[in-house]
Amino acid sequence: MAISVFGLGLVALIMTGSRGGWIAFILGMLVFFFIAVKSRHVRLSTLFGTGLIGIAVIAGIALAFSGMIEERIHGNDYGSAISRIPMIQIAINLIEAHPLGGVGINNYAVVMKKYNDTILGRRFKSIPRPVHNMFLLVTGETGMIGLLMLLLLLYFFFATALKSARSSDETISIINISVLAGIVAMCAHGMVDKHAPGGYPLFYVFMAMIASAYFLNGHLSHNDLSQPMDAGDEEIERPK
Repeated sequence: MAISVFGLGLVALIMTGSRGGWIAFILGMLVFFFIAVKSRHVRLSTLFGTGLIGIAVIAGIALAFSGMIEERIHGNDYGSAISRIPMIQIAINLIEAHPLGGVGINNYAVVMKKYNDTILGRRFKSIPRPVHNMFLLVTGETGMIGLLMLLLLLYFFFATALKSARSSDETISIINISVLAGIVAMCAHGMVDKHAPGGYPLFYVFMAMIASAYFLNGHLSHNDLSQPMDAGDEEIERPK
C-alpha cells in the first residue's frame, strides 16, 4: 500500500510540472532518510532495500513521463524562470519602503506596480503576479514583524518535531520524521512559490499531529518510569 501511494503521489507531482516541487521532493526524501537512520529506527540494510525499491518506482514512472519531464526541463518556459528576477527586485524595493509592518495582507498585488523600477522588468509588458517566494511575500505584506512570527512558528514546529523524532516509540518517531520531511520540502518549495504555510489547511493538520505526538511521547516516557521493576532489579528512587 505504501509503495502504491508513493507511486501515485509521484505521478501527481510530475504532472504539476513544478520544477521547484521536484527539487523540494528530493530534499524532503533526503531529510527523511537522514533523520530516520540517525534516530536508529531504520537500519542501513533496511534503507538500502527501501532505497532500491524507491529508485525502481521513480525510474519506472520517470520513464513513463519522460517526454513531459524533458520538455519541462529543456523546453521553452516562456520567460517563467527569468521573470522571477524582477519579481524579487520589486519585493526588495517594497520591503525597503515598508520594512516594519509591510503594506498589509492581500495588498501586495495592488501596490507592487509602483515599485517596479527594474530594467529587466521592463522587458515584460506586465508582471501581474506577486513575488514567487513566500518569505519575501510575507515580509512585503506584514513586514519584518510578520516574517519574524513566521520564522518563530517554523522554529517551534521543527524543534517539537525533532524532540518527538527521538522517541523510543518507533511509530511516533517515524510519523514525526515524515511530517518534518514534508514541511522541509514545503519550505524549500516556498523559495519559488508565493503561498505561505498558513494558506495550506494541511499545515494545521501537521501542527496538530506534531503537538499530539509530543504530548503522547511525554506520556509514554512518564509511564515507562512508573512501570514496576522486574524481580532482581535494584531499588531506585522514582521521580515525582
